[in-house]
Amino acid sequence: MPKLPESEIEKIISLLQEGKSLPEDYREDLIQQLEQLKRSLLFDTKKEYELIYADKEREVDILADTMAVPLQKVKTFRNGANGDEWTKMYRQPDKLLAAMDTILPILMRRIGAIPKTGENNLVFLGPHRGAEGFMSLQQFDKFYWPGLKAVLLGLIEGGLTPCILWEGDYTSRLNYLLELPPGKIINRFNRTNIYKAREVLGKHHCIAGGMLPSLLQIGGVQKVKDECKRLIETVGRDGGYIMGHSTPLDEARIENVRAMIAATREYGVYR
Repeated sequence: MPKLPESEIEKIISLLQEGKSLPEDYREDLIQQLEQLKRSLLFDTKKEYELIYADKEREVDILADTMAVPLQKVKTFRNGANGDEWTKMYRQPDKLLAAMDTILPILMRRIGAIPKTGENNLVFLGPHRGAEGFMSLQQFDKFYWPGLKAVLLGLIEGGLTPCILWEGDYTSRLNYLLELPPGKIINRFNRTNIYKAREVLGKHHCIAGGMLPSLLQIGGVQKVKDECKRLIETVGRDGGYIMGHSTPLDEARIENVRAMIAATREYGVYR
């Protein structure tokens, strides 16, 4: 069903805040919207193995569930992918925080329903739009990190391993990860300076990725091997590193991918 118009949502919020009863038509619309949100949060979340490629879905054997963070759910529910929900941080910050506080318990209940399928029990998260360029560090601290931190702690306490793809540049946000228990999450960085990540995080968390897409796409075989060696000897010097690419390999040269694998096998050993 179509989402409620912004004006209707504001009327419902105003009536609820004033302690007034909702008109019957509002009540029916709101119940339908909440039921739709419940299904989205608890049942309709795409799994990591449900890959969308060339307008087709294909399942592969990846043992990982998926989770979102509260601000992502507010964005999806209220305005869709291209809406103006980020402006609520300026226009209606209290209502935005209240909405995330309402959604967080639903996400926490979903954590309890995630099946444990193996020794690793990985759960994939892709926190997007919390990176540099989407919001300031102050906005990240107020609107994004509290909900994300609560979800991560909930997963860890539930015996699950968060496997996070940090989409965008999170270099300025690395210190926040030190607030989490050590050795409990896997961080795959996209545009974050991975050498800075190792410097800040030390042995606190596992780091993955680092091979630049541009190098795999247009670099030579020797340059790929040299960068693999540098990553392994620098980022992986004391362990806690998973060698890998930072973005999909769609445009990578096959000879460069083979060089990355060969170099990892050559240099990726404890000496």
